[in-house]
Amino acid sequence: MRKVNSELIEQILNSQYTDEDEEVILEANFTKAKKKYNHIQDIGKRKEKIINFMVRKGFGYYKIIKLIDLSLK
Repeated sequence: MRKVNSELIEQILNSQYTDEDEEVILEANFTKAKKKYNHIQDIGKRKEKIINFMVRKGFGYYKIIKLIDLSLK
């Protein structure tokens, strides 16, 4: 099994996706997660489910927390 250089992976991903693209994708997935877990009454449990959903999709934890804090106030 061969390893791919992490710098090469980063370079290719950066050439394909801009920060704006990432924000659009993040928002779309966040909206999907909110809709999916909207039935959960406990706010803490709902936040936990949304965070887990988004982390599994590959988004950074701190970006998710920032988005949740802005939208679930």
